Formats: sequence, C-alpha cells, structure tokens
Amino acid sequence: MDIEMKELTVGMLGAGFIGTFHSYALRLQSLIRTAPEADLRLKVLADRDRKALDTVVKRFGWEMGVDDWNDVLDSGIDVFINAGPNVLHAEPSITALKSGKSVFCEKPLAMDAAEAFEMWKAAAEAQAVHQAAFVYRFVPALRYARELIRGGGIGDVTHFRSEYLMSNYLQPDLDFRAWPQGGAAA
Repeated sequence: MDIEMKELTVGMLGAGFIGTFHSYALRLQSLIRTAPEADLRLKVLADRDRKALDTVVKRFGWEMGVDDWNDVLDSGIDVFINAGPNVLHAEPSITALKSGKSVFCEKPLAMDAAEAFEMWKAAAEAQAVHQAAFVYRFVPALRYARELIRGGGIGDVTHFRSEYLMSNYLQPDLDFRAWPQGGAAA
C-alpha cells in the first residue's frame, strides 16, 4: 500500500451486529489519539437484510448500500472488510485478495482448514495485506492483564479460562443460509 495515500476507500460485507461495530470503529478513526495517515471513505456496504443495510448506511455515512457482495468488490475499493455470515468468509475474501484488495476478515476465518488455507494462498500470491479480526487482544483490560502476567505481578499462572457470551445470534427468524453462493441476489 502506498504510504502517501491520502484516502483509503473501504467496502464491507455485513450490516449486522459485527458490521455495525466495524462501521462505528471506522467512523471513530479520525478521533483517536494518532489519526490514520489516510482519510477513510466508507464507499459501499453489502447486506441482504435491506432494513439493517439502510439503517447502517444512514447511521454511519456509507455512500451506498447493495445486496450483492460482488458489487462491493467491483466498486474500486482499497480495503474489503468481511463481516458477513460465517459461510461467506472464504469466497468473498479470496475473490477480494485475488483482485489485489486488502482484506480484514471476521472470525471464524473459514468453515474449515482447507478454506483457510485457500485464503492464505490467495493473500500470499497477491502479496496483499490481510488480517483476521482478533481485535479483542487490544482491549486495554486484556493488555493490562498480559502485563501483570508477564511481569510476575500475580504469580505463576498455570491455568486461565475465559468465555465471551453473546445472545445476538439467538434469532430464530434469521437465516444465514439465505445468502446464495457466489453472492448473487436471490
């Protein structure tokens, strides 16, 4: 990526729970202590749920909303954020990587190891910037816990267990399989 870039154009798949948080975080970038060197332009957001799509487009200032993730990739973006349903993490991300776009993909990265390996190969061949969304490790409380453990401040840690519980996926009327293969609109 060109360091002198003044604008970074972003496209994203997913206007649901995680997509809303990514939209929020993207909007806040100009307000953090050290602002990014490039302005972020939220160009196009894709989702099949028109109500959620329209809400997130309006609320966070996306330029447009579409119902086909292929339209995101064809819109001249620099960065593709994949916050769509788990079953759509591999194909759109691989397609984006093969077209030279940087990719930030939510977890799980793929449905199995073979898909994840295909994603890695696409990124390696394209020499594209890519990252899985392991952002929770940057939460200040977790960073502090890490410092305490590394510094011996709480003794020798021999075991740790944690759970992050969310109920937002307990939506019986939400059918993630409704996204057709290839991203085409139904």
